[in-house]
Amino acid sequence: MKNRQVDLFAVVPPGFEQVCAAELLALGMADIVPEAGGVSFTGKLRELYLANLWLRSAGRVLVRFAEVQARDFPSLFRKAVRLPWGEFIRPGQRLRFRVSSRGSRLQHGGRIAETLEMAARQALGVRQEEDGGEEQLVLVRLEKDCCFISIDSSGALLHRRGYRVEPGAAPLRENLAAAILATLAWRSSEPMVDPFCGSGTFAIEAALLAANIPPGRQRDFAFMHWPGFRHGLWKLLLVEADRGLHRDGHGPILAADRDAGMLAMARANADLAGVADLIEWRCAEVMDLRLPSRPGVLVANPPYGSRLEQPESVARLYRQLDALCLTEWRDWRKGIIVPDPALLQQWSGRKKLRFRNGGLPVRLWFD
Repeated sequence: MKNRQVDLFAVVPPGFEQVCAAELLALGMADIVPEAGGVSFTGKLRELYLANLWLRSAGRVLVRFAEVQARDFPSLFRKAVRLPWGEFIRPGQRLRFRVSSRGSRLQHGGRIAETLEMAARQALGVRQEEDGGEEQLVLVRLEKDCCFISIDSSGALLHRRGYRVEPGAAPLRENLAAAILATLAWRSSEPMVDPFCGSGTFAIEAALLAANIPPGRQRDFAFMHWPGFRHGLWKLLLVEADRGLHRDGHGPILAADRDAGMLAMARANADLAGVADLIEWRCAEVMDLRLPSRPGVLVANPPYGSRLEQPESVARLYRQLDALCLTEWRDWRKGIIVPDPALLQQWSGRKKLRFRNGGLPVRLWFD
């Protein structure tokens, strides 16, 4: 990609677009516009690299590559072959197209992908793809007679920070955990408690935020394989990020779980993230957990019952949570992920945000 201003788009779990917009604003991005399922903004190579390095709530960062009008496959090929594919794709690189079509004369996703790949290969001067190398994802959306083409700059989804070797059962994605902490307006100077820490995602994301560690510090990205990748610029951004690290001055981060094996798994993940020393670990039942004396944010992703627990035990657990919200936890800002609002019957003053976790529809109830 040449170092010119381009249209960019951060893909975000629905419901958390404003969280990502605030992140982009803090990074100094321009032309920020929240949309359904993400946030558009503009930038050059520096902004593209920064977004991938620092965004905590996003799933991908896309370059909005091209928009062409096409009512038939010959015209789609003719216009696509003139696009500057070489800015993002090396000759012979493997391509993967993800296509959606709505209200368009061109409906067959496979043929759309084949047409665009043929156009890209011809534009790059190669007839066949070569084996090996990194695969480049191209996202294609057709609406009526307009074909929108985007190039993925991230590669593996951004929630894959590189620290979760042991995921545990029904894990919460890292970007969802970070977005929920932002929704609860958690500040690193406050205590943060997760009484069902599982693989440790909430606590690790809180510690990364408290220490100002970029979530993308330990991983690679698709843009690193583009013809115009500027290695020196990327290294400079990492140096700047490392200068901003701070590992003290934050409130306590407490991760608890009744399962000692799960707690050890969470600590192993935190070790890989480099933040295990910033988290206090406790093996305890939720009813026996002693909170810090100073209130802060309590966030919980309890068992849902669909796969992990029997329905009777889950109902009993949520009755306990209901009582805790009205007693020991009453002065804390709370965020609890629930699959069924009927599970919490007494806790009042709640807001709710719908999203999906592990393919299941859930709600974040918070105050």
